[in-house]
Amino acid sequence: MPFEVVLPIVETFGLAPATWGLLLIINPILVTLFQLRLTSAVARYSPALRLGVGLALMGFPFLLLLGSGALAVLIVVLVLFVVGEMLWIPTSQALAARLAPATMRGAYMGAFGASSAVAWTVAPLVALQLRRVPARRRCGCSSPLPRSPRPPQAWPPIAPMSGRPTRTNADFVFARSRGRPSLDAPPTRNGPIPLMPHIHEQIDFTVEVFCVHAGRVLLRRHDKFGIWLGVGGHVELDEDPDEAAHREVREEVGLEIELIGKTAVPKDPRVVDYRQLVPPAFAHRHRVSADHEHVVLTYFACALSDKVVAGGTDVSDEWRWVSGDELDDPALDLRANVRFYAEQALASAAGA
Repeated sequence: MPFEVVLPIVETFGLAPATWGLLLIINPILVTLFQLRLTSAVARYSPALRLGVGLALMGFPFLLLLGSGALAVLIVVLVLFVVGEMLWIPTSQALAARLAPATMRGAYMGAFGASSAVAWTVAPLVALQLRRVPARRRCGCSSPLPRSPRPPQAWPPIAPMSGRPTRTNADFVFARSRGRPSLDAPPTRNGPIPLMPHIHEQIDFTVEVFCVHAGRVLLRRHDKFGIWLGVGGHVELDEDPDEAAHREVREEVGLEIELIGKTAVPKDPRVVDYRQLVPPAFAHRHRVSADHEHVVLTYFACALSDKVVAGGTDVSDEWRWVSGDELDDPALDLRANVRFYAEQALASAAGA
């Protein structure tokens, strides 16, 4: 098997070079031992059937990687791929030779071989580029990825980070049976909702931005949880936290902002593409489900206007510019940390 096919798998699953070598020799071993035997055994079947089965074996087994990236699974996938390749290559070559005029057979076979080389080169290149694109852009969606739910107050407290006991799914099923809120489907004003997809398996980094304009801070009501928050969401794989803060504000409320914070750090000319980031004002970590946590980076920002244009699909169109005095409004029923951040954002913007 060409290394162009193996390399994306090795890069994705973090295999060691020695393991990559093990995977790489699967192809020549199988071809050497079984190619002639397999070709003779399937000769009685039609070329169409051989091509169909071969192409299926070269494609569908890769779906197994969605469930597991274990070495054993990778070996099974590659073995099935090579078997499909041993069915497809001789059959397709024979068909190309049969269709070619006798005087042009060499040219036809040369073009056929060259097309395969182009495919082996282009396909991994396209796949690697697509893998670097965030899922919401890859599928042509303009809206941000769905957010993971924030835990309601009634959820069990989180143990300290060091030595924290591991909870199993059975623990949360038991909690639900005892009448406590389920961690895998937290209650909301609209009833239980399913878990949201995550970018990373265990911990995601997210941003929350409190935007200030003309002495007022922007709050928006989350449509799933019915609470007032700042603007924010996940830090995606192709961006830093500052970029995520700008993008989330732009996508959810249509505002351009300037983050508040110190960036006056001397630049080292020896560091390539050095760029000082605006540090968050606060940061914390909390659990959002049985096996997932968020690290939230809280930013303060000055909005260049107050013309809100709500665009996110997972947040409501209910938003308010709130002054310091209006933070006491009982209708808002602000959580203590949200009120604190809003007050600090107003103070920081006033001194910026």
